[in-house]
Amino acid sequence: MKKITMQKIANELGVSRVSVWKVLNHKDGVSDSLKHAIIDKASELNYFNINSTSDIQSYKYPQPMTLSVLDVQHDDSIFWLNITHALGKQLAERNITMLHTCLSNNADTKVSLLSSIDTCNIHGMIIINLFNKTLLSELANMPIPKLYISSPRYEQKECFDLSSNKLDGDIIHISSDLKNSYSLDHIVSRILYQIFYRIKENRATPYEDISFNI
Repeated sequence: MKKITMQKIANELGVSRVSVWKVLNHKDGVSDSLKHAIIDKASELNYFNINSTSDIQSYKYPQPMTLSVLDVQHDDSIFWLNITHALGKQLAERNITMLHTCLSNNADTKVSLLSSIDTCNIHGMIIINLFNKTLLSELANMPIPKLYISSPRYEQKECFDLSSNKLDGDIIHISSDLKNSYSLDHIVSRILYQIFYRIKENRATPYEDISFNI
């Protein structure tokens, strides 16, 4: 597969290659709206998959690398099950270990995340559609870079505004309607870009609340 260049991304958006370089190398000087447009276009063009080796190595992460994926599946959505499977596939392609844990939003959940997760050997966490306040509070206290993935439809169903809570991590709101227009690889590569960025920066940069309108 032909390598996607920064110039190709710039041409697609009608912006300068310098702007694309700044965003993909996490430099300042680009507005938030253009930043997200560039990241989304890079995902659409499969930039992060095709350039995955250099993308990972440029951050000089500890090897081997392990990500924890905490997942609340809903009976009415095969879309989110497929998202989890696609995450596993892309992480495996990058030789990154995924530790998958299924959770529940049930208020009576007695699971202790702190006792079941080895925080010393996990480099980052992706949390999908979790709205249990007790578990979210426990997660917020974990000293691990975190990315929360949330469906606006499930937020409404649970009567819960994820953005209003102090989660100590980034949030991406993803509508399952995206499945009609974009591939799973496109969506998942955008998710991975954000968690890799957060692992690199940790608390050095402000957390982001992103509506994934790609």
